[in-house]
Amino acid sequence: MKMTKLVSMSTIAATVLSGLLLAASPVQAASWAARKPSEIQIAKGQKIYTIQ
Repeated sequence: MKMTKLVSMSTIAATVLSGLLLAASPVQAASWAARKPSEIQIAKGQKIYTIQ
């Protein structure tokens, strides 16, 4: 019983600490721009396309 409680508390503590570490890290996102129609070669019904 004590071992189960220890494992449970350790799991919860690890989850909380990892969440705090992720929340504290700065987020950096690259700017995103949609592709222009001239950059995409796609035929009607095609599922795979090539970007120039």
